[in-house]
Amino acid sequence: MKELTCFVIGLVVGGLLVQKSKEVEALEKELNRERARSTSKVVGAS
Repeated sequence: MKELTCFVIGLVVGGLLVQKSKEVEALEKELNRERARSTSKVVGAS
């Protein structure tokens, strides 16, 4: 029973870590898009 409990806890923690890493990747992509937009606006304005 102890092994099963540890296994389930490991699955939950692993799932949360994967979800968080995907969220971080999505935020990084959005940040890069915003940086590209602001850079192109600055270049276009000058």
